[in-house]
Amino acid sequence: MNSWTSLEEVRFKSVLSKSRLYMSRWIFYAIPFVAWQGHAQSLSFYAESYRYDETPLMLHGVLGEWTEHQSIQIDNNSGQEINISAHLHRQLPFIYFIDRQNNSGNEIELDIPNGYSYELKVIANLENEHPMVYNDKIGLDITYQSGATSYLEILTSVYFYTSSSLNTSKPEGYNFWGIGGYVRVVDSSSLPLKVYSNHTQHGVSSGWNEIIKKAINTWNNAGKSIGLKSDYFTLTSNSSEADLKIDWSGNNVPVGALGAARLTDTNPSRIIGISLLPPGSDNSLRTAEVLIQELGHILGLAHSTNPNDIMNGHAHPLHHEDLSKISLTSRDRQMLSWLYAQKHYIPIVSGRKTH
Repeated sequence: MNSWTSLEEVRFKSVLSKSRLYMSRWIFYAIPFVAWQGHAQSLSFYAESYRYDETPLMLHGVLGEWTEHQSIQIDNNSGQEINISAHLHRQLPFIYFIDRQNNSGNEIELDIPNGYSYELKVIANLENEHPMVYNDKIGLDITYQSGATSYLEILTSVYFYTSSSLNTSKPEGYNFWGIGGYVRVVDSSSLPLKVYSNHTQHGVSSGWNEIIKKAINTWNNAGKSIGLKSDYFTLTSNSSEADLKIDWSGNNVPVGALGAARLTDTNPSRIIGISLLPPGSDNSLRTAEVLIQELGHILGLAHSTNPNDIMNGHAHPLHHEDLSKISLTSRDRQMLSWLYAQKHYIPIVSGRKTH
């Protein structure tokens, strides 16, 4: 089996906007009152186009309890009324849309007049399952008053964990990637790290983006669940502004390895980058695991001796049905929590050259 090595945001005229909720599953337990908060995504409609910021909608919470909500700010500047019908995809049946009367349902239909805005709130609850990250999309069917139609998908990631997994002690058999006995963690002033990937230069389509987004969302959700206010990572299409570059050429990957992460052995430690085998060299689902692990190294985690952990030093067998099944274990998350609770550390900072 191959092994990994590691070198290691409006106007708010809501009174005229209408919403209709459709319950594909009625809820018989209380929904927590959801106060208005800052939105996670923005969607703006114009006369001949729309703009979607593509920020992933990320929810997280304890199994059996309601997650904190996120919301999508929808601004209609199209010159006509628009109707939006939001629905869930198969991997996200536990997500609910919430209207302004605090009613919830699995589908919602919005009528938004021109010049008005609507903040669509989203919340989730899942019981009797295992801790896991679920990734899919929320579908939006859009109909303009003129009769024109369009379709849009909102990237969505939900992380559920057990309350017992909130243990902040260092898990047995888990190491940190430190220097001289000191842990290394990404300094908060550097967050989020801007990540650039050159995979499209190596014979694959933009469809490979889902693997990269999966890896980034996995750690961003884990960070939110331990109280982090910022994401760890965000994608950029501009290599010159990247703090971390993912190179898919296969260069600098040691023989017998699937990938490698590199930091300088200095204080502070600068990010050198992540090197991976060319796309298609291995099963795409296992490649997603490899990238998740290498990003974990950039965060300061080393290997775990537990073969179930994402951060175990050996690649897992091909046992995943799809990307949604790949997730951190409670031990991975526990180690992250322990690591980022340390008061004395060597900061990991951007590898971007400044002038």
